[in-house]
Amino acid sequence: MSSALPAERIPRTGAASTLDARLATLVAFHLGVAADVLVPSVSLADDLAVDSLELLELVLALEAEFGLTPRRWRLEHVRTYGDLRAALESEVAARVSPPIPVRTRFVTAIGRAASALERAVELTPYTVSLLVDDARRLAAGSRLDVVVPVDTPETGLAAVRRGLAGVERRGVAVDVRRAGYRR
Repeated sequence: MSSALPAERIPRTGAASTLDARLATLVAFHLGVAADVLVPSVSLADDLAVDSLELLELVLALEAEFGLTPRRWRLEHVRTYGDLRAALESEVAARVSPPIPVRTRFVTAIGRAASALERAVELTPYTVSLLVDDARRLAAGSRLDVVVPVDTPETGLAAVRRGLAGVERRGVAVDVRRAGYRR
């Protein structure tokens, strides 16, 4: 069986262009099964006899089709077709969400601004790792002030808070608020 699905066989327009239809077409092609057996509860290993190598090949095909990067996949949690679909939906949603510009400032426990720890950046996984590293250097009781544009939606604020949970686990309080500037 060829490892590449001809582009004309993957629906991309009209009602058939949904993520589910594209995923089902790709998975059915790579695993040699009918698309109608791909229900959320079907076990990839038990019901479809997918081994780890086939799963890796499938993931590589999905990455190529949807423009994903391997480091973002969490294969250890994929057991069923529904898990695979949820992981893909999450990755596609993360990819299409633009990074949120933020201004950050760490404030020490005694109230003085730690000016060497101020940043004006887009919040990406790399930026979050930098902020977590910065938090390691501060004493418990310190605070991270994060300012986002005034037009940031609630979902964006929630994403910023989730992204900075690692800073809070280091004992540094995180305060996320909107400011008077726009993107």
